[in-house]
Amino acid sequence: IDLGVRQCQRLFRQLGFRLRKPRPAIAQADPERQKAHKKNSKG
Repeated sequence: IDLGVRQCQRLFRQLGFRLRKPRPAIAQADPERQKAHKKNSKG
């Protein structure tokens, strides 16, 4: 059997699978400031 990319995508979709991608990371984000914000935030 020889399937193309689109055929595989269609087949997976018919079987109930969905393409899930991680959220993109922001290039200018500062990990240290994020840690400080998480420590100080209430919730």
